[in-house]
Amino acid sequence: GFTPEECDKIISYQNLYLDLIFRSKEPSIDLENRRIDNVGMVVKGKKLGKFFNVWDIVNDTESEWMFEKLFNWFSNVSKIELNPNNKPIGCSLHKYSKGDSFTKHIDLNPNFPDRRWNLGIQLNDEYTGGEYICYDKNNNEIILSKEVGTAVAYHCRTLHEIKEITNGERWSIVMPIGKKHIIEKINLI
Repeated sequence: GFTPEECDKIISYQNLYLDLIFRSKEPSIDLENRRIDNVGMVVKGKKLGKFFNVWDIVNDTESEWMFEKLFNWFSNVSKIELNPNNKPIGCSLHKYSKGDSFTKHIDLNPNFPDRRWNLGIQLNDEYTGGEYICYDKNNNEIILSKEVGTAVAYHCRTLHEIKEITNGERWSIVMPIGKKHIIEKINLI
């Protein structure tokens, strides 16, 4: 995936991108501190966790190397073609601190009806707890690697969570891939 130096560069983007472009209208976000209150976020009557910090990273001349590297990796491992005329314009940089978590959920919901895939990058490993867990169709846990630079991709209907951080800070990237960003193959049989 990504080198430790590239991961440090991505974390440094928190200082470049000051406006939340994707979620700025949500009342559960403290824009001054970039803090999402997941207790206030509810999907189908279920609260989604505690807190975490978020910054949006725009796909521009400074960050395009990261987007291209992640897009190429995703296309190679998934064999899914990205739409060259409609690539994602950004992603989110997440920081989970001690006590932060995100409970089990899926990302295909009324708030994100066109999301198809989630891509991510594990940016550091100086924390305990904070396991990134996906669940298979039989509800078996798949614990994703904490190795710095690991890239991940999973379908938006995959149940997943971030366990509570018990020490340190966990940094990662989350990039939604929507229906308009990929070329979906349709079988006519």
